Amino acid sequence: MSKNLLLLLNQVEQTKQKEADERQTVRDVRQFKNDLRLLRHFKHCQRCQLELQLCIERYCGSRCPWYLNLINDVGQVYPECPQVENYVFGNYWDRTEGKCETMQFIKDRLEWAEQEILQEYIMAVRYLRELRQNRRFTGSLQFLSLFLGGENNAG
Repeated sequence: MSKNLLLLLNQVEQTKQKEADERQTVRDVRQFKNDLRLLRHFKHCQRCQLELQLCIERYCGSRCPWYLNLINDVGQVYPECPQVENYVFGNYWDRTEGKCETMQFIKDRLEWAEQEILQEYIMAVRYLRELRQNRRFTGSLQFLSLFLGGENNAG
């Protein structure tokens, strides 16, 4: 194979990879946006907060979003998040307990998660812009330079 053909094949592979990266990043941006929308709803809806409290007290948050799940807690991955050990949780089965901090845990984790997801969202949007900017300039220029100014060797 000629040098130009190898360069062209390499360019095609890079273009495919960039397109796949762009599709995945678009999905990520949409997911972060939906996560933020849901989280902000939770912050302002008392009924949803009560449902979250019941879910945490009954199922340890296994049916809650990732940032409220006590079973697969994110405290080890994100040491800056409000730690489960610092709260006293109520018990769905025995409502006679005294101090219950489940609702405070929910509010603290929602505040923390909003900032975390917002940072991820901003980084994903920047990365998407960068991908689209680079695709616009590099893809077509390299392809054209191979055939307009490149060697005419066959095989």
